[in-house]
Amino acid sequence: MFEFFYNYIPQSTAFLFFGLSIKWYALFIVGGSLFGVLVVRLLQKKYNLYFEKFDDLLIWSALVGIIGARVYYVFYAWDYYRDNLLDILKIYKGGLGIWGAFVGIFLVTWIWCRKKNISFWFLADQLVILIIIGQIFGRWGNYFNQEVFGRPSVGVWRIPIELANRPIGYENFATFLPMFLFESCGNLLLLLLLLVLFNLIYRQQDSKWPSGVVFIFYLFSYSAFRFFLEFWRIDYSLTFLGLRTAQWVSLVFFVFSLLLCRLLIKRKQQ
Repeated sequence: MFEFFYNYIPQSTAFLFFGLSIKWYALFIVGGSLFGVLVVRLLQKKYNLYFEKFDDLLIWSALVGIIGARVYYVFYAWDYYRDNLLDILKIYKGGLGIWGAFVGIFLVTWIWCRKKNISFWFLADQLVILIIIGQIFGRWGNYFNQEVFGRPSVGVWRIPIELANRPIGYENFATFLPMFLFESCGNLLLLLLLLVLFNLIYRQQDSKWPSGVVFIFYLFSYSAFRFFLEFWRIDYSLTFLGLRTAQWVSLVFFVFSLLLCRLLIKRKQQ
């Protein structure tokens, strides 16, 4: 069943278009984002949530989200980029951090909601659906870039990685754990749970569930999930007290989600 993946060496280029190299990474990011927008549109239609200026928010969120994702990743791998500054612009090679995108998207959303006098929680519940779908697709872009893999493996769960993409110290190993697949599948399960919550909150006007629960549940669940996944990854990362950068960031957002939950409960009780 898995023989194809055991022997297939993924390549970053999907096809050439008039001499321009079109990357799988870009196709999955764009495709996942568009599919996420479609799903949110369907949810808005089903629950009568759509409003005219939502498209404006999506445009600004996408732009700032990409910038935030890149800034986070450059900081994450600064030991490389400080000697290769021009590579900061080469997003097509990979290197977008979800936490940077998250901060950028929801900072813009919060500012936008303040100006438009619209509930932040209401929009945050919709945007996390879009984000998690983008993550599900985006991790497959990592596969074709031969990145986001784990410890060496010769078991059922393994993918081949070319020598040029193997971390220092792992040059003699040929196959590794497909961490991109584990995260993509985990995110798919999380998406299903988010959709169940979304239905509970918005299927009726007087729901006992407040807006914001979907957003907080995403933040709580994904940060915990990502924290544990990082124990198996071997790609470069700054570490502190034995934990990788992404783990510390995940811990911060995990605690933040608990504080938001408390805030939401207080708001509901008022």
